[in-house]
Amino acid sequence: MRRRDYLVLAGGSMTAAIAGCSGNDDDGSDGGSTDGTADDTDQSDDGGETDDGGQTDDGGEEQPAPAVFEVSNVSLGQATVAAGASVELTATVTNTGEQSGTKTVELRQAGNVVASQDVQLDGGGEQTVTFEPDTDLDLGEYEFTLLTEDSEGTATLTVAEGNFVVENLSPATAEVQIGEQLTISATVVNDGPVEDTKDVELRIDGGTLLKQEVTLAAGADQSVEFSGVDTSGLSTDVEQHSVWTPDDEATGVLTLLPVETGPGTLQLNVVDADGVAIGGASVTGDGIDETTNSDGVLTLELEAGDYDLTITSGELEATQTVTIEADETTSATVELAASATGAVSSFDGINSSGFTAFAEDNESGARENGISFPPGDVIINGDVSDGEWTSTNVEFKELTVSGFSVQVEAVNGFSGTFDEEAGLMTVEGELMVTVGGDQSFSYSIAATTGESGALTGSADFNSESGTATIVDNEYTVNDTTDDAVLNSVLGLPVEEPGRAWIELAIDFDFQRA
Repeated sequence: MRRRDYLVLAGGSMTAAIAGCSGNDDDGSDGGSTDGTADDTDQSDDGGETDDGGQTDDGGEEQPAPAVFEVSNVSLGQATVAAGASVELTATVTNTGEQSGTKTVELRQAGNVVASQDVQLDGGGEQTVTFEPDTDLDLGEYEFTLLTEDSEGTATLTVAEGNFVVENLSPATAEVQIGEQLTISATVVNDGPVEDTKDVELRIDGGTLLKQEVTLAAGADQSVEFSGVDTSGLSTDVEQHSVWTPDDEATGVLTLLPVETGPGTLQLNVVDADGVAIGGASVTGDGIDETTNSDGVLTLELEAGDYDLTITSGELEATQTVTIEADETTSATVELAASATGAVSSFDGINSSGFTAFAEDNESGARENGISFPPGDVIINGDVSDGEWTSTNVEFKELTVSGFSVQVEAVNGFSGTFDEEAGLMTVEGELMVTVGGDQSFSYSIAATTGESGALTGSADFNSESGTATIVDNEYTVNDTTDDAVLNSVLGLPVEEPGRAWIELAIDFDFQRA
């Protein structure tokens, strides 16, 4: 083969070798065989790779191995947590290559990327990466994968909850008189695998009376006490008390005894229109048949309860309802005057108390959480004719409830029936309630001095004045405000009778025809 042909086939590396020998040696040799042909034993592979597979450049130098990011030591700070708890997932990322590089480390759960971060490492370098996976998950096991384009590792997280067991209920058997305070305690143990927060409730016959929020670490316990429990609103029908958690309940026997009280005392004073005592006046009704002494006074010991009395002296007569409280003295003054001519033609009324409430299950809750009408805040004036009445003026003063201004308005006034002789009155009308000046809703009432759902009214009409307590526990509220949060707070709409409440106690001055 000729030298020119050899150079073309040998490529750059061989050319470089020949270039190093620009002429023949002094002895006339040219570094090759004496016959001018190439020496096969001196040939090397010029494909750019060394015998051990390392990268080389075109000049035969080996290149650094590229960056490879290996994931190892994947671990969770806590392998078992409560839903929503904070937990750290850590891992070591090592660049096992020789070149520096930047690569993305991803955190995946159920195949979805939930977090990622970029990591830059020199060759041989390593770094700890930290993620905080979302644990707001249903109870169960979840696998988290941490990966780069070169490697991956996994860790399993268990989402669990505490298990609150109730022990040492005290007293297990209790017997108290209605009105006495009661203290009930128990030990609550979290035998679950994680810290948790749960409600612990005191229940009477299955109904929640009081509750506390308790936080317990796994394996921890706490004594929970419900002290000063008021039993005055409970019934002698009660059979059981319990301390309850969502996981467990300890029950005991509870007996409530009726209040043992003595009789009350009635001191009745009978006077004429000028305030002069009337001796010998007859007092009858509800098993009573007595007369006043010379000072116009009648003193009686009576069992607790309401008594409807008729007081007469000659042609003068009046009726009076008195309420006797056990172990207390009730004083009442009755004025006997000539009967006024004509029936009641109009009245002026002003409230002495009252409240309204929405979406409450019982009367005590309605009174506690409702909107109160302080004395003098409601004025009702009306005309009466043939047993019917119509308002000439209805005013509700503005209230402040939980920092909000509340205005109640009788949209078209009030009307109803008025029976002086029977002591009965009804009130019907539409009320509009405005909260904060711009959010309002309306509803209709049909109140009575009789019974309405769980409420009972009353009336006591005399010749010149009277009192009436009107109630309605059967109306509904289908209207709502434009504020969803306010609707939720008020419990609107109220679509079920018995959950909305109104009561107004009104003092009247009568005018007669």
